[in-house]
Amino acid sequence: MTRGVFAALAVETVMLAFLLTIVADQIAHTHVEKLGGVNVWGYRGPVLHQKKANEVRIVVTGGDLAFGWGVAASEAMAPSVRELVSRRVDRPGQPDRRVTGVTAAAQGLAPAAYASWIDRFAYLRPDVICIVVDPIGHVFVQSAFLPARRSRASMFGYSPILPLVLQEKGTLVHSSLLRLAGDTLAAADAALGVRENRDAAAIVQGTDYTSSIDAAVRAGLRSSTGGVVVVLSPSSDNRRVKAEMASSFAGERVRLVDLGDDPRMLATTLRLDGFNFSAAGHSVAAENVAPAVLELIGEVGQRTQ
Repeated sequence: MTRGVFAALAVETVMLAFLLTIVADQIAHTHVEKLGGVNVWGYRGPVLHQKKANEVRIVVTGGDLAFGWGVAASEAMAPSVRELVSRRVDRPGQPDRRVTGVTAAAQGLAPAAYASWIDRFAYLRPDVICIVVDPIGHVFVQSAFLPARRSRASMFGYSPILPLVLQEKGTLVHSSLLRLAGDTLAAADAALGVRENRDAAAIVQGTDYTSSIDAAVRAGLRSSTGGVVVVLSPSSDNRRVKAEMASSFAGERVRLVDLGDDPRMLATTLRLDGFNFSAAGHSVAAENVAPAVLELIGEVGQRTQ
């Protein structure tokens, strides 16, 4: 009898600890989702509402460059594109339309994983998907991933962030107790987590690179009503990619933007660390991307008339 009581108490204690951890994790999300983190569903910024009939939704996806390390969620490319598109869409005398933009990218996400990542967020019902492609030869982030794709919870669409927040907070305030709590949660999550192919996060070259972009574009065409904008990095030789896309997607709802065509994008002042864009870098990149987005949105309007 006593053994049964202890077993029941142990189960209840574990369940209570689990529920408290979930609550704490959700609180942690509210503190970081507008800054450098992600929300509970793994994309940057607040959780989106159910898409409205008059809403134009733009999703920016990809890996490290698209995620926007070092800038707040509101300073990444998606909000900048949204702002530029809104100026053209929300005009007097035109049908009332609301434009939203969301960054659904992931640190450490190699091009080979773009297609499945786009499929994951198809429920956001984007009108246009902008795929910002990391350059050939880029070595992807190997540390803590944002969102937490290796977590078992990611199988259900949830992205825990409490372990990372505790680790970073502990380091910031020099608290070994907070760091230990974060490390313990991270270790427990890793033990139960998804084993990701480490080769997918290696340097990407040649044929694998172009075929991965091809697969991502096709996933984007499945998920969007308007089409796909492929955004190529200014720090890469994009001639091969451009040639293959021109032959593979001629006549389809695909637009190509090579940021290298804008001399401003080559300025080191638009980078934070030699790779990641600053807030100004995302803004200038958005100036190149917005016209292609507007073109696809316009084609949607023509088809529905």
